Amino acid sequence: MKIPSLELFQALQQEMNRRRNVFEGLGFIDTRCVFAVEADSTTPESHYYAVEFAVYSCERVWEVPYPEAADPDFIIFGQAKVWKEMFENIAENGGADVYHSINRLTMAYDPMQMMGNDIVRRESFWKYNQSLQEFLNGYAYIAGTRIEV
Repeated sequence: MKIPSLELFQALQQEMNRRRNVFEGLGFIDTRCVFAVEADSTTPESHYYAVEFAVYSCERVWEVPYPEAADPDFIIFGQAKVWKEMFENIAENGGADVYHSINRLTMAYDPMQMMGNDIVRRESFWKYNQSLQEFLNGYAYIAGTRIEV
């Protein structure tokens, strides 16, 4: 599976929905966002993956031609190599370490940026941050480095 890719985000969707009990413990999540994978030396084209969450599940994942096409609450921009490093870290550690969490990576807009046109809608990034991180941490289950106890 290519990292990152539509296939990866669809696998994360399935993993989130399989582990619904974990997300029930974190509280509901009701947001639509775009994970923007920007072209760099490792990936020649940019890709934009829209993800829609409702209550305790991931309802929809799709690729859009440009980030605003999904009418997202917020967009997380990052070069492909940064996304790859984050997912590799998740696989190695069973979840993101403090330096590779989505919160840390977007601090001070470096090396990722979280943006949105509407400040109220953009706030959902912080409101649902723990659930968003657990969604991404689902990659550890996909990679087989994290198991349920």
